[in-house]
Amino acid sequence: MTITVLLPRVARLLGTALLAVGAVLALSDTAFPVDTTPLMINFQGRLTDASGNPITGNRDIYFRYYDASTAGTLLYAETYTAAGTNPVTVTQGNYVVALGGGSYTAAGGPLYTTFKAVFQNQTVVWLELQVVGEAVMAPRVRILGAGYAINADLFDGLEGSQFVLKTGDTLTGALTLPANGLTAGTDQLVLSGGKVGVGTTAPVATLDVGGTGAMKIPVGTTAQRPASPAAGMLRYNSGTGSLEFFDGTSWMVTVVKTPPPVASGGTESTISDGGVSYKVHRFNAGGTFTVTTAGYVEVLVVAGGGSGGNHNTTNGNGGGG
Repeated sequence: MTITVLLPRVARLLGTALLAVGAVLALSDTAFPVDTTPLMINFQGRLTDASGNPITGNRDIYFRYYDASTAGTLLYAETYTAAGTNPVTVTQGNYVVALGGGSYTAAGGPLYTTFKAVFQNQTVVWLELQVVGEAVMAPRVRILGAGYAINADLFDGLEGSQFVLKTGDTLTGALTLPANGLTAGTDQLVLSGGKVGVGTTAPVATLDVGGTGAMKIPVGTTAQRPASPAAGMLRYNSGTGSLEFFDGTSWMVTVVKTPPPVASGGTESTISDGGVSYKVHRFNAGGTFTVTTAGYVEVLVVAGGGSGGNHNTTNGNGGGG
């Protein structure tokens, strides 16, 4: 049996021939949504017997796709058989098959399980045919441009590499959004009227952080301050324990956290005033008051007078009457 194949090249060349066998490969200037594109390729062939006489009737044919003209890796395999209710109808030796419309077969262990995947992942594809009961036809036929229309390299004139994937991709260059064109989640991140809102859908300031939690600002030591600070910068100085801002000339401290002293001596107690706790050391007689860690001593009471205590030193000495 002899098989002659003709793959579609250009619509103008094949239009008349395909109409003659009842199949049409139509192209137009009308743009269609990608999801309506038929994921099949028209394939026209001719079958004859050993004497060259054209065959008429139904035939079972295997179509296998490889990555090489000989040997190579089996990429995909499909069958058109009577058992699968889709045999190939041959009329006076001529037949037309929609490649990709057959029944997938796992025989031979093909690399892909869908026809579409072949053209999404391979740059070279060769087609091999075998009529059931006959030897494999040779040589293989390479599938050219029409097959790759399934996974077109260009979209509206742009290369596929110019698009960003929905997941697992990285954007390079600037991303320009229209006014009020950024919203992440319901109110996770909103850009509205030149204002950025986090946790709010209606920001009222340049940066509006909603919620009842807290906002974390940059933390670092004095040595880690920005090399080129700008007026209005705010940070927490972990070395001095203070909240500081840059006024355009120097860093200014707004809130200072003073470590409490470690002191001993006298009768100790704790009092609170305005939400602040103070440790009190009370001496009713002679004694020694020692501050072992530098800091501020809030309250030192010396009964009966005396020279008092020395404030903000490592040692304070109380005197008698």
